[in-house]
Amino acid sequence: MTRGESMLTRLLRMQRVDEEDDDHSNTSGSGSSEAGGSGQSDSASFPGRPVWAASLLVTIDKWNALLPQDELASGSKKEEPQQQDQDSNSPLARCMARERDDAKRLVATVRADLALLTQVCKGEQKQSNHSRELVTTLTKGLIPRHWRRYTVPSTLSVSLWLVDLAQRVVALRTAQTPTSIWLGGLLHPHAFMTATRQTAARANSWSVERMELHVQVLSRDGPAPELPYPGCFIAKSLSLEAAAWRDGQLALTDQLTDPLPDVLFVWRLSGTGTTPDPAWPQGSVPVSIPAYINSERKELLLPVTLPAPATTATAAWYQRATAVTLQQF
Repeated sequence: MTRGESMLTRLLRMQRVDEEDDDHSNTSGSGSSEAGGSGQSDSASFPGRPVWAASLLVTIDKWNALLPQDELASGSKKEEPQQQDQDSNSPLARCMARERDDAKRLVATVRADLALLTQVCKGEQKQSNHSRELVTTLTKGLIPRHWRRYTVPSTLSVSLWLVDLAQRVVALRTAQTPTSIWLGGLLHPHAFMTATRQTAARANSWSVERMELHVQVLSRDGPAPELPYPGCFIAKSLSLEAAAWRDGQLALTDQLTDPLPDVLFVWRLSGTGTTPDPAWPQGSVPVSIPAYINSERKELLLPVTLPAPATTATAAWYQRATAVTLQQF
């Protein structure tokens, strides 16, 4: 499924690039043979500039509109009193601070590059190796390499990437206390999981090496549970692939994906929990499946154990490549 989507995206991108090249060739040809042709009207606002520059200017304006405002990236001043109440020395607080700082720097880099390209397209700035590489990459719908500071599918277009970046920045701004969080929206989910583990270990005076992760899928309509201690959190917007979630356990389905309810993550000492979990449906058996950063399945976050009906062979879930994904693209 993932390979098929990737191949289709590449084919569509190749088709779009070929069409753009044909348009540029036809426009330049008609401009040389017909005075006052349509090719000249596209760049009438910037005489003497190529057609691609006028086209890129329009696209840059749309991209700038997608980006969040500066206060969203850096955080509002209203957040400062709440942040002061938190333990700034805790691993989790430092992790969230790094997430916001990294998002702020990334948005600043994108804005600076788009501003540079605007000047180049208007003829106010000379071309450089950096701006040439940006033009080549962006006109093909690709993401510049120095913008790729978090994991996304390799086939994701730059327009969709900017939409995704804006959503992540807004989510980070609103995530005051990381007790209920969009896990797939973090720039560095691995670092977040490590920070929650360290925070739980500090709160309970446990050894990090002796801890294990317990995962519980919550009811869709039930109230949010109280977290037992710092380091536990509720993850939102996770999805199941090649399986469905029915009656509190995994279920076979013909659907490709099924959105999960909120999921509770709790760190605990190894050997202190019971198997099967008391919250599982009667007769369920544990099945360990991988949790991936996104639907491309190229980067593993960690394995999670979920209940499955005993009437379904455990091998069936592995044959179907059942997995949890933090984000769907």
